[in-house]
Amino acid sequence: MNINLASRIQQQTINKVFAQRENFILLGVTGSVDSNLSEIRDILQSNFTDLALPDEIQGTIKEKLEYKNICHYAQRHWKKFDVIKTRDVIITYILENHRTLQRFEEEISKKIFDDTEFCNQCYSMFEKRKSVLIQGSTEEKEVYQELKEFQDNCFKNGLRKELLNKNQELLKYVEVLRSKSGSEQNARISLSLYVYTKYILPIIGQNIKGQFSSKKYYVSLFRNYGNEIRFFGTLDLTQWRQQLQQNDDEHDFIFFYSIAKRINTFIKIRRSPFSNKQSVPVHIVIDSLKNPYEFSFLKDRYSAYYTLALLQDKKNTENSDILYENPGKIKKNFKTFIHLTIEQLEQEHALVNTEDYRYIQALRLPDQFIQYILERLNKKEEGSCNIEWCSEMEGIKYGIQYQRLGIMEEEFLFFREILREPVRTFCMITDLFPFYLQDIQSSTQNADIFLSNSDDTMYGKKLTYQLVKYVSLIMHPGLVPPTNIEACMQVAFSAKVNSGCISRQVGAVVTDKDYNILSLGWNDVHCDKIPCIYRTLRELQHGCNREIYSDLELDKNSLFRKQVDCYNFTDYQKQENILGGLSSVYCFKAIYNEVTHDRNPSNSRAIHGEQRAFYACDKEKAKGGCLFTTSSSCEACTMFANQHEIKKIYYIESYPGIAQNHVNASGKIEKRAEFILFEGAIGVAYMKLYTPNIPMKDELQLRGIEQLIENPYLERSEENGNR
Repeated sequence: MNINLASRIQQQTINKVFAQRENFILLGVTGSVDSNLSEIRDILQSNFTDLALPDEIQGTIKEKLEYKNICHYAQRHWKKFDVIKTRDVIITYILENHRTLQRFEEEISKKIFDDTEFCNQCYSMFEKRKSVLIQGSTEEKEVYQELKEFQDNCFKNGLRKELLNKNQELLKYVEVLRSKSGSEQNARISLSLYVYTKYILPIIGQNIKGQFSSKKYYVSLFRNYGNEIRFFGTLDLTQWRQQLQQNDDEHDFIFFYSIAKRINTFIKIRRSPFSNKQSVPVHIVIDSLKNPYEFSFLKDRYSAYYTLALLQDKKNTENSDILYENPGKIKKNFKTFIHLTIEQLEQEHALVNTEDYRYIQALRLPDQFIQYILERLNKKEEGSCNIEWCSEMEGIKYGIQYQRLGIMEEEFLFFREILREPVRTFCMITDLFPFYLQDIQSSTQNADIFLSNSDDTMYGKKLTYQLVKYVSLIMHPGLVPPTNIEACMQVAFSAKVNSGCISRQVGAVVTDKDYNILSLGWNDVHCDKIPCIYRTLRELQHGCNREIYSDLELDKNSLFRKQVDCYNFTDYQKQENILGGLSSVYCFKAIYNEVTHDRNPSNSRAIHGEQRAFYACDKEKAKGGCLFTTSSSCEACTMFANQHEIKKIYYIESYPGIAQNHVNASGKIEKRAEFILFEGAIGVAYMKLYTPNIPMKDELQLRGIEQLIENPYLERSEENGNR
């Protein structure tokens, strides 16, 4: 009796340790438009048996054993994921009030919620959902009744009215959560909100998507709405005007977490669908996140949160999508485009006395542009809930002046098109794009786990196995050790924080062909020179610590120094208000290239991380080995890799340039290095996934593995003793 009780206590204790991880998992998915993120969603929504993973794989003995361990564990512990679509979250902003709904219908030129065919499609999908729920558990039957009541009300009052009513219920709940009393009382969630967010909105969203004849316009419209929500916190132009009129404190303009906060509301509702019961076990995947600050918001609130990035070969991606998804890549050329376009308008008197002319002219200064937006909002036509921005820009033609400054015609057409989006335009001219706009490149680079949906003969379904593996590791850290590739990249990732560069931190590792680490490096200044993080404009102006600055920087007659002296640090209070306690550090290369109109990367003070790693390694041992770098190697570092006869270059962040398709892509094919996007876990996620809660040996002992011992000699001894 006592032995059995002790065993149960042991089992319950160890199960409790892992239950918390099993009961709640939150995954955010990010990637480009064409990377087929829906494949991740479909896999995670499946039962384990439906995943149809092969019984065995071809590979090394270590790979076979890892696969066997993961699949055996997942078969017992896998649970289907619940999906929260960001599209459905944006729809709650469309349904905020009659004005926002009218604006959406003006955008698509159709009153869809009054359209009989659209409504019938929604009702048909409600019926299918109800037919499944009615056969389920008691709780599912409660959901069925709630969904039936909503549909009955739609038949009486119309889909439009009932959706607006449901959305108002959600918005009231959001307000309660924001209030102090709501947070103190842990605001109660009604089943109605659960049904609305989990069952009704996905059906409405799916049918809205079906109303668009062009996928490109559907993506473009919701992308623009997402940007506006992050900037203004609403799609209501009336509220835009109020915010711009009343806002006299920049600290009040902090809506870039709006979408993340609404997603968080959905998560709270999914975890507690029944107000009289405790939180239910749930695995949630968010499809999808497009801004790195959105998943950093969730990461700060949930230890069970991980971001998955689906990598994609950019060769198959439209260039316009790449431009939309990488605002940092185009910011300089966009500002040049604005400058040249203003010049062209003034010289040719094109579009004079038109709204488009005033729009372009206002782009000279950000404050001037904000004032122009406010004026347009004040002049908005009565009865309309939308404004058309820059509708006549086709009058601006591409010419040699754009080409001379590096703006190609395709880029010009893209810039001309995005002028129709005032929020995007403002964020680009002010460099605020990382906070408010979709930024797929930054999102992908800041992910926790990198996945690939490339074909793989070994695993059959590579993406499926990757998801099963990392979900299993989330539930049970340390189930298997990291791969050699993950282990080496983690060292490079850790090394990059040693860098004193204020622009980009890069870590690198060189290994032999068996992944034994030979050396590591990070980008930083050489010898005993002082890193940029410690050198300031203010000190340079005042001649302090002269030994840490170069003769060129100290020469008051140089173009560089004249640019530095343009900064005014005499007003200490203004300086502190702007810098917020930071030092006035600067990048020599950025300032020097600006004043000399040069883009020469060799003007940098730092040695690249890959170079430092190659300097420190044995060339003969590195032959046939690998380079791991957090940012794909530049032209010079790729030459170093070729000289050391490196066979594989693994990287996380894509670095601009011609290293891959020029420097490395010549000569004998067998002599070229293979550039490979990193797949696996990195950073904090790496440590969380591969660090066991308790050593595996101790866990097995606590689970009672010794109870499985069958000792025939001990049994015979006991029998003889009884005689």
